[in-house]
Amino acid sequence: MENFFYSDNSFAANKSTIYELSIKLSHRGISVSIFDTVNKKVVVLRHINFDIVLNNRMLFDKVSNILKNDAQLKRKYKNVKIVFVTPKVTLVPISIYTKKDERTFFNFNHIISESDTIVSSIMTEFQTVCLFVMPENVKNKIDKQFDQVEYYHDSISKIQQAPENNKTSINLTISNDNFIGITACRGKKIALHNTYAYNSETDILYHILNVYKQLDANRETDSLKISGLPDAESSVFILLKRYIANIEFCDVNKNIKLSEKIDKKVARQLSGLINLA
Repeated sequence: MENFFYSDNSFAANKSTIYELSIKLSHRGISVSIFDTVNKKVVVLRHINFDIVLNNRMLFDKVSNILKNDAQLKRKYKNVKIVFVTPKVTLVPISIYTKKDERTFFNFNHIISESDTIVSSIMTEFQTVCLFVMPENVKNKIDKQFDQVEYYHDSISKIQQAPENNKTSINLTISNDNFIGITACRGKKIALHNTYAYNSETDILYHILNVYKQLDANRETDSLKISGLPDAESSVFILLKRYIANIEFCDVNKNIKLSEKIDKKVARQLSGLINLA
């Protein structure tokens, strides 16, 4: 994703306490959405692309510099939500989850580096806790900068509601960090969630078809919802459409207005971030 900066004429920095701030952070870049809670409108949408994939130390330095020098991010907001992009994520049913056992649960699927800390977010409708990692010093820096921060994992932030009538819905999140997240829901149950590395579009197709096969899902009727692509002209979309009939985009919630200055295709790519408002 290239750098961009959209700002509505109505945005008033000195009234920041009426705005919600949402930030999506990865080792490749940072995206910012500012939502006007009075007019129910996204008034700022921006992205800073990092020139290289940063390691944890470099990410801390980059985030520290941005938080220190960026005028918009030094303001006090009504609330702050952080979406972090990482392939290291696992889901735990609320019925067996305890805070003290987070590391045990996480170690079933992933290795935690010394510089990382486990972050949790509750998916109430699915009665599930999402556990993921982010650099501990980065999280501490963010917590010091803002009050009452809520954290979300990138692929899980797209799943706002359960599909109706116990239908199967498969959600595909395409990350710029060379991995995808796939989450399959059946009614109010998450049937599958995993992240997969990819090097080509055919890798993405392989993983999607394998999930459909695993779940005995119907490629004609069971929907595939995609986030991270701008439009149906994307080559990945065209390839997937040859094999999956019912494909739709994760788009901006209809109850959320966008500034006229914001490119709709860009907003669609960041719909998971925007829809947290």
